[in-house]
Amino acid sequence: MSFAYFKFDSITSSIEIIGSSINFESLKRLSKILLDICNSNKLKEVNIKGNFNTIFFLKDLNSNEYDLNEALELFQLITKTIENSNITFISNLNNLVQGPTLELALSCDIVRAEKNTIFKFNEVDNGLMPFFGSIQRLSRIIGYKNTLEILLIKKHLSYEEALNLKIINHAQDALKNISKVKLLWDQPFTNTFIFYNSKIHSITKNKLPAYKAILSSIYEGVICDYEASLSIEKRWLKWLLIHNYTVKNILL
Repeated sequence: MSFAYFKFDSITSSIEIIGSSINFESLKRLSKILLDICNSNKLKEVNIKGNFNTIFFLKDLNSNEYDLNEALELFQLITKTIENSNITFISNLNNLVQGPTLELALSCDIVRAEKNTIFKFNEVDNGLMPFFGSIQRLSRIIGYKNTLEILLIKKHLSYEEALNLKIINHAQDALKNISKVKLLWDQPFTNTFIFYNSKIHSITKNKLPAYKAILSSIYEGVICDYEASLSIEKRWLKWLLIHNYTVKNILL
């Protein structure tokens, strides 16, 4: 099986995504590219382009070849490298966007999208949740209510919806200060959580643990700072992987 890879072009200052099936080695290469770019201090702007319609080959994480804790650290390291960099990262999207590269795109400072772009958040349908910290990131950028609705109910966004939420075609200034964003565990939040918890229970009858993991990640993450909330999200993802609440070998 041929896996996707990431190619950096120093002349155009761009990273190209080639292929659609991403495995752990693909992500290790991407992480190295990002770290090398950020450590060089030579670039002010990097464009990410290519195929953003991807899946992750989960079988890698079920083998003895990779350490699960190392993998979980790598997932969040990729997007945190972009967030913590002084370089402006720009993702360039069109058509269907899903999987690990969707999370990669949304971690960029600027997300440029053509009008035919559709965002698909289908992790929960595969018994999983976002891998790269997107639950906490989205909660702090578009609010926990919008995040719950998108990840658990709608599971997709049109170009117009993403534009209205200011996810695309805007400078995501909130990303650079995301660690300072505070969420309130107040009565409106409690009411929202109760509503979605009840709604999800009526749909799943508590038979789909991924819904519980996403709800719990947001519920627990609200009272924590950003870094601590990412650890909570990682813990719930590990719980899902260990308990094999997945669909065969493919996710996203």
